[in-house]
Amino acid sequence: MRTSALIVFACMLISSHVPGQNLSAASRRNIYTTDLMNGLPIARPVSGIEGDPYLNAQWRRASVILYDVEDAIDKYKVQYNIHFDELAFNLPTGIKAIDGSRVKSFTFTGDTTGTFINAAEYKLDGTPLRGFFEVLVDGPSPLLKKYYVTIKGPDYQPALNTGSRNTRITKHSDLFFAKGDEVFEVKGKKKLLASFGEKSADVEKFMKQNSIYLSGERSLITVFTYYNSLLKQAP
Repeated sequence: MRTSALIVFACMLISSHVPGQNLSAASRRNIYTTDLMNGLPIARPVSGIEGDPYLNAQWRRASVILYDVEDAIDKYKVQYNIHFDELAFNLPTGIKAIDGSRVKSFTFTGDTTGTFINAAEYKLDGTPLRGFFEVLVDGPSPLLKKYYVTIKGPDYQPALNTGSRNTRITKHSDLFFAKGDEVFEVKGKKKLLASFGEKSADVEKFMKQNSIYLSGERSLITVFTYYNSLLKQAP
């Protein structure tokens, strides 16, 4: 089964994008000079790129599970492109990528760990999602983290000598929790406690006893770890 899995994996691979390429999946043009006027490039000062669209700048070894493939692919280091939703593999033959829709999950197995599951397994307001969730807390109602990037083009104004000559790529994240195949964005203590239903009183008591104020990701991890322990105890 190992050999057949690698064959299927090889068939799925496509050429990967290198840092600095355009972030338009449709055009694949160079990010530095894509603006056109009457079919000709617009002249602008020399520019560069600040930031990158990758989950991690470094290549990391991971165990990758593909849809419709039984065995995990765990021989290579990978890098996830958030904007393109592509998982790139550092192969002996070069860097190749696979579309994120073909990847069920991947788990980093080196010094830095973390498990990422395909967001298409869930819906937000009834709409299927794209990309991956990082699993911060596993359980009946997991706490999930979704990454995305924003891209701001050069806005340099020569006359005023203001703005930036560079294209800026900034990474962001939002936190969600899941109930079944639906996810809900974490928004405020009152709404969050209400979502815990009959367990809300227990969770609120736990928060007061441990002086938890939901001031950040770490406190949410603590709360959802406790909340999921309650759900696992339920008959």
